[in-house]
Amino acid sequence: MGTPYDDLRRKVERGETLSPGELEALEASGNGSPEGRLAVVHALLNAEQVAPALARLGGLRRDFPRRKDIQLAWARALVMKEDWAQAEALLKEAFAQDPADPEVLKALAVLALRRHEFVLAKRWVSDARRADPLDDEARLLEAELEAAGELPPPPPPSSPATLEAFAGALEAAMRAEGLAPVRRGDQLFLPGRTRRLARLLLEPLHADFLREQRPLQPFVEEFARHLAEESCASATDRAALLSSLRPVLRGAGFEAQARGAARKALGEGLQLFYVLDHPTLVRYVPEGMARTLGQDAAELHARALLNLEGAPTALTPVRRTETGFAPSPGVTGLYALWHGDGYDGARLLVTAVRARLRERCGPGALRVWLGARELVVVAAGGEASQLARAPVLDGIAGDWQLTDDGRLVPWT
Repeated sequence: MGTPYDDLRRKVERGETLSPGELEALEASGNGSPEGRLAVVHALLNAEQVAPALARLGGLRRDFPRRKDIQLAWARALVMKEDWAQAEALLKEAFAQDPADPEVLKALAVLALRRHEFVLAKRWVSDARRADPLDDEARLLEAELEAAGELPPPPPPSSPATLEAFAGALEAAMRAEGLAPVRRGDQLFLPGRTRRLARLLLEPLHADFLREQRPLQPFVEEFARHLAEESCASATDRAALLSSLRPVLRGAGFEAQARGAARKALGEGLQLFYVLDHPTLVRYVPEGMARTLGQDAAELHARALLNLEGAPTALTPVRRTETGFAPSPGVTGLYALWHGDGYDGARLLVTAVRARLRERCGPGALRVWLGARELVVVAAGGEASQLARAPVLDGIAGDWQLTDDGRLVPWT
């Protein structure tokens, strides 16, 4: 027979709402353990008390930054807030740690379902069912998706906003947040603000908006809100700016979308641009910012790669599918860099990452697929042929080879 604490935890796990007295008893009997604190968080979420749940999760994440159950709880709270981008980033981080965890796969399925991405949701549910065929929650999700498939299709999306419409909506959203942007061609300036915020490149930001296929107004409002929050932040000194630099790999012609952005040509039609790290917003570093920071082009490049070298890196076994790649619970010979932050292509330039890839892939030339912005797949030896004619999604076309000295050259 379980204790009263065990009974309360089971009620929480079933999704039931606790009374105020039960919630107090649950918190008192948890003895401050991470499991007890997390049970209180889920009890609050069951009662749709998202704000106090997030406040408690902040402390848990500081104390236990790598615990997957805390990441999943945080993602659940963000989904309830309809903060899809941040929830997806957290779940992809958890997925990179363990791509066969059915809890993570179910959470990704729920996120896709909430966003009406039914094909993607079915894929995640299918992977969860393979990982644990007896999982009742996965079976319920599968039934829900089957029912959703019987509904009439949603109305087609409206035509995507042009650059001018996008810029106008963004300016209006920024003014509503108390900012005072000044438009000059394809750039927005914020006079009197911090160096981090002084200049925005509109064309690459508009391109990312089109790629995400989100409604215009929520996108620009979220962007403006984050800008307003950062304009009040104190961490805007030179060291903070340098520590936020990250490199991103782009294909030929991208400089037309990011005019004025700092970049380094890598040869063979590839180039490296630089952004300020943020979980949801992509902001390219203008050439002028490098001069403001006292960095020449070589120093900017070295610092961005150094920051990326210190970030966690996971190699995920994947399998080839008709539409791309999917996680695999077993060894396949194909390994993905799949972190959801957009830096995976640039990770190939990091010495330690190349060493890990060589260790996993074994001897032979390393063949690389760059066909998605947030997924890079590498293979060697007899498995390299699996990357031939893989579909291009929203990434870089071509068939590539990663050399031992860190160059990306056409596959021969």
